Amino acid sequence: MSLRITKRNLLIVEGCDEHHFFNEFFRHITDSGKDDCIVPDDIQIIPLHGKDKLKRELKALSMTSEFKSVEKIGILQDADNDPKLAFNQIAEILKELKFTPPEKQMTLSGGNPSWIILINPMDKPGMLEDLIVESFSGDHAMKCVDSFHECILNARENKPKNYSKAYLQTYFSSNHKYIKDIGVAAKEGILNFEHEAFENLRTFIDILTS
Repeated sequence: MSLRITKRNLLIVEGCDEHHFFNEFFRHITDSGKDDCIVPDDIQIIPLHGKDKLKRELKALSMTSEFKSVEKIGILQDADNDPKLAFNQIAEILKELKFTPPEKQMTLSGGNPSWIILINPMDKPGMLEDLIVESFSGDHAMKCVDSFHECILNARENKPKNYSKAYLQTYFSSNHKYIKDIGVAAKEGILNFEHEAFENLRTFIDILTS
């Protein structure tokens, strides 16, 4: 990893889409001024470009000269089929690298640096895209998206490999601007970061910077 650590708190995300999403999420927090305890400027976002690279990238980070100045590290990852399994896999990697993992989600571990993990969603299968879909629940256009996907699922034998991403793409296609992914959606301002669907994310960042 050819990356220089520049902040005292690190946020490790799966890829570039998540990187762009959280850049905008932090900008919203800063601009709204509603949460004085959250200071996004203290966080450096690091995309893994694939969750399977977590162990390798953490090892590389820990060998840099700047790592000793890091106080807290947050890891965000999709639950996919099993949030408990996702958490346990991250905790095991931290143990293998001689770090102290937290005992459960949304709590800081001991050790230096301390660690915090959030699996999206926390308690059921899914991914960040599912939280975004939930945040659109009050939009009447979602009824049209539901009808379209019900029709497609009944008409085709081969279902979408990633239903949540396909569902979001359908919703994005109804926007007056071209939206290709959640990062662009965040930049274009069509995401409601005040929605309760993102409350765990806000709390997670609060703990990471407190």
